[in-house]
Amino acid sequence: VKVAEEALRFEAATLDRLEKEYPRKVAVAERELDVAGALWKESQTRLEVTRVRTEKAVTAAAAAVAAAKAVLVKAKEDNDRYQKLYEEKSVPQIRAEEAARTFGTASADHAAALARLDSAKADLGQTRIAERDVEVGRQTVDKATETLALAKLIDLQIEEERVKVEIRTAELAEARRAVDTALTQLQNCRVVAPFDGIVVKRYRSPGDNAPLGSPVISVYNPKLIYVTANMEEDRLEGIAPGNRAILWIERFGRRFTGRVVWTGEATGANFALVPRDVSTGEFTRVPQRVPVRIAIDPDDRLGRVVPG
Repeated sequence: VKVAEEALRFEAATLDRLEKEYPRKVAVAERELDVAGALWKESQTRLEVTRVRTEKAVTAAAAAVAAAKAVLVKAKEDNDRYQKLYEEKSVPQIRAEEAARTFGTASADHAAALARLDSAKADLGQTRIAERDVEVGRQTVDKATETLALAKLIDLQIEEERVKVEIRTAELAEARRAVDTALTQLQNCRVVAPFDGIVVKRYRSPGDNAPLGSPVISVYNPKLIYVTANMEEDRLEGIAPGNRAILWIERFGRRFTGRVVWTGEATGANFALVPRDVSTGEFTRVPQRVPVRIAIDPDDRLGRVVPG
């Protein structure tokens, strides 16, 4: 029973713990999933903004490079022509210098446009970073979803523990019934005397097997001491139930008094182990004795009177 009680107490404590942990873990997992979902959406929005911005920047920078290149080509052609005309003394020097400055400016603008294009193309790396952020966010959402699913599995554990608690309860009830049965059987094994008395003989010792109906001990009631006097048949005159009687016991110096309880209706020879057989006609007269039971009046010596 104690083992069954401990098992039931353990399963009940586990069930109580799971029932308390279940809503808390589910709530935490749901919050983590909401946060992960929000961060994932934010990373997706940031990726889209970054992609659009970088694509526009690259397109604008490429257009600027193309325009600067066109200006550079025209400025180079003008510079070459004016420099040749200047050598031929066909244009003034100021015109040749102005064409050279325009060509230099166009070259610088073209180089700056190329640098801006390279910078815009470099910004495409931010798009890849944003894509990685989106992937990380997706993985975080998947992990949070799995965590929530695992948290909800506690509900199954709760059902399992409830079944275990029911099983342990049934086992405890069965153990208690077994104990009650054992106690009943033990109670049935008790040998109870019908009265308070003194044991004068022990037929069985503790641990022995006693067949059904066999004696275990012999007891007598010290308050009901009696004497059986086997009186000769020719001395029964005046002996009847209720009559007073005087007894002498060799152990005691004073006599005892008593009263006749009953007289036998047959002689003791009829109940001998080997009754006398007179069917052959042989007969020898032997005085027959009739048992007479006499109850001893109680006095201060009665406790020292023992059977036999």
